[in-house]
Amino acid sequence: MKSHAENSDAVIHALGSRLTGLTTEEAEERFKEAGPNTLPETKRVSIFLLFLTQLKSVVIYVLFGAAALSALTGHWVDTGVILAVILINIVIGFFQTYRAEKAIESLSALIIKRAKVIRGGYLREIPASLIVPGDIIFLANGDWVPADARVIESKNFTVDESSFTGESMPVEKSVPPVSMDAPLADRTNMVWMGTIAAGGELKAIVVATGPHTEFGKIVKAVREIKRPRTHFEKKTDELIRIVVVIALFGSLMTFFIGFVVRRLDLFTMFLFSIASLVSGIPEGLPAALAIVLAVGSRRMAKRKAIVRRLPAVETLGAVDIILTDKTGTLTQGKMEALRILLDTEEITVEPDTSNILEGLFLKNGEEIIPLEDQRLDKLLHAVTLTNDASVVRDGKIDLFGPATDLALLLLGMRAGLSKELLSTQEKELYELPFNQDTKVRGLFVEHPSPHISTECVRELYVVGAFERVMEGSDSLLTLSGVEPLTDEIRNDFLSRADVLMRQGHRLIGVASRLMPPEKSSIDQADITHLIFVGIIGLWDPLRPDVGAAIEKAHRAGIRVIMVTGDHPATALAIGRSIGLVLPQETVLENVLLTENQVAPMNDEELTEKLRERISIFARVTPLTKLRITTLLQKNGYLVAVTGDGTNDAPALKQADIGIAMGERGTDVARESAEIVLTDDNFASIVAAIEEGRVVFTNIKQVSFYLLSTNVAEDITIISALGLGLGLPLLPIHVLWLNLVTDGVMTAPLALEPSHNHLLQEPSRPREQIVSFEIIPIILITGLLMAVGTLFLYQKIGGGSASPEHARAVAFSAMAFFQLFNALNMRSLRKSFFSLHPFSNPWIILGIVLSVVLQVSVIQIPFFGQNIFRLEALALWEWTLIILVSFSIFPAMEFYKFIRYRRRN
Repeated sequence: MKSHAENSDAVIHALGSRLTGLTTEEAEERFKEAGPNTLPETKRVSIFLLFLTQLKSVVIYVLFGAAALSALTGHWVDTGVILAVILINIVIGFFQTYRAEKAIESLSALIIKRAKVIRGGYLREIPASLIVPGDIIFLANGDWVPADARVIESKNFTVDESSFTGESMPVEKSVPPVSMDAPLADRTNMVWMGTIAAGGELKAIVVATGPHTEFGKIVKAVREIKRPRTHFEKKTDELIRIVVVIALFGSLMTFFIGFVVRRLDLFTMFLFSIASLVSGIPEGLPAALAIVLAVGSRRMAKRKAIVRRLPAVETLGAVDIILTDKTGTLTQGKMEALRILLDTEEITVEPDTSNILEGLFLKNGEEIIPLEDQRLDKLLHAVTLTNDASVVRDGKIDLFGPATDLALLLLGMRAGLSKELLSTQEKELYELPFNQDTKVRGLFVEHPSPHISTECVRELYVVGAFERVMEGSDSLLTLSGVEPLTDEIRNDFLSRADVLMRQGHRLIGVASRLMPPEKSSIDQADITHLIFVGIIGLWDPLRPDVGAAIEKAHRAGIRVIMVTGDHPATALAIGRSIGLVLPQETVLENVLLTENQVAPMNDEELTEKLRERISIFARVTPLTKLRITTLLQKNGYLVAVTGDGTNDAPALKQADIGIAMGERGTDVARESAEIVLTDDNFASIVAAIEEGRVVFTNIKQVSFYLLSTNVAEDITIISALGLGLGLPLLPIHVLWLNLVTDGVMTAPLALEPSHNHLLQEPSRPREQIVSFEIIPIILITGLLMAVGTLFLYQKIGGGSASPEHARAVAFSAMAFFQLFNALNMRSLRKSFFSLHPFSNPWIILGIVLSVVLQVSVIQIPFFGQNIFRLEALALWEWTLIILVSFSIFPAMEFYKFIRYRRRN
């Protein structure tokens, strides 16, 4: 078998390079061949094109058709009003989308600009775009990896690959070769473009740049994915088809009865039918939908979710499966040292929530002073000194270094230790870096003797994987001193450690050894005869509200599946902690699958597994995450996918709703998503889902309100023609009702808040905006409004004998019917009296404004006589109109009581 050096030499030779790097001339030649080490930038849509994209809507197309018909028939007022509605709708959508894009841009991370390379034997810093295959790059803590590269030298180097593979812990990189078939997360001899160095130093030879990197391949795959039409767009298309059918039917019936039955003039009835068709389309519907979505997006923004595309607001409320990553979404994305196992005791550490540098050490629930215990004192000294992390306190606290080292350093600081002070008291003689094979690191120090102040002793601190540290130990530090580490004690440690591992902790063992005074250096042979001190349990804390959020999601009929690149044991422990995996589910294969298990399955086999209780996918690759998303969609599920890394981008774009993380997310992830969370919190997703359901409910209520109004108008006109009563409403009256009376009330209905029951009902992804639920509502409201209007038109207004006066009565009656109907539509199922009367004050303002406008347009002669051809009404007539039109309110209350009494 080749040595590590030989393996490195073979790689360097294969790429035509050398340890001293490429020459300037060689690099220039390769640059001409390989091109710049950049990815094609996503082309930003210009403001003008962003404006034009708002025209891509069936609603807008229908309104343009209505405007054209109005213009052809000479109804220029109608034409102007409809075009104004179109403009309002476009402006609302444009500003919401523009604002969302600006918010995303403000979250975007800076692009890598420079990198350290060895060229011609010298370390240089050059623009990252000039890196070519064969370059030798140098990386240290905090550096971004500028290209895919093979490791040739590593000194305790770790890299944060969480944005790329999903692995939450920093991954150590080393020289030994691994199988080419190994998953990306297991290729420990490679570093990947877009990841970040977490500690140590490394030299690597570049094997791929720009679009040829794994990062570049993901970006290419994302751009090739065609974003599916949104759930909301499909539903609104269906809604518009229903509206157009109703309008056409009303128009044809009007023409048939007027011309065929009543023998009215052909041209007059043709013009009236066209006007009826135009008026029968609720021109306020697009603006109402835009308002509902805009209000929903603003509410979501307050709950930490930025909406990039307005239709996503409603779609999110309908999802029935969420594929969520783990690190930073379910957890806080950081490590904390929370448990310490000593010889016979367990210590719990509680960090101070207000000061990260402070915390409590508890034994049996009682606070202790850790440095007064010789075991804890030794353990804390060891982990504080053998540490590459640092804490800078310059006005604010900044943390630097690998997550594990930071957790251990903060543990020491919470006990009152200072690494800087300890380093002056304990002189470092030699460091043994962490080794992937041994899984431990050592620090050889000299410090004053605890017994004789004038003498110094030399001591070795060992920190690493607890099994390896324990293997090298034959003694144990206790309160009484050093005692033999018996098999019984070992087994006890292992049993207690197993409990912590099952809870999702990562375990670190700590030991020490006094060394001979003449010893000046150490090697791996010295990691024996150690005095075992204890075990530290590290934990990536769960977000405090994630368990409740998962429970809410389940109550709402939403299945949550964790899809992570993390270790299966860690993922399973998290899953149990947050309720994804129930206590009675003990068969691992029934709840968790790994990449190695999924890869051999065909689509049918994987689909069958997805239908079962599988709640966790661990160690998965980006392609598998995309495959899971696609299969769920093919089986009729509405899928939301969360993610923060480059590896998540394909699934984010393929999903019905992609939800990217704002704090930790990469640019590629955010650009692929419809929604961006500013706090990276799973609980914010559930909150946003609730807002999405509010949006869908409000859209239904607004749509039912508008449709019931239009149907009532059609029934009234058709019935009047059929009965020979003349025309109770002219087209301009219907247009006024659609645009003003309806328009004033649709905005308040769009602002209706949640009534606290929406997350207690199952998700209905296939529920249409207009369902069979509307039939009894339309029958009740439509018939009652038509009968009441015609009664007032004929008996109070005088009917066709006094058309101007009768139409004023009918016109006002229809308007007040609609106002009282708006109160019914605050909830389609709950009684008006069960709602807080002032939870939506806009309803009251809307009614007041509508009454003022309606009375003004009739009572002011200029409007009533010159434009609308009406007569003013007396006070007693207004009173009677209000009393009759109020009947719709108790009628709908009675209907809701009968139909939904169990629910209520």
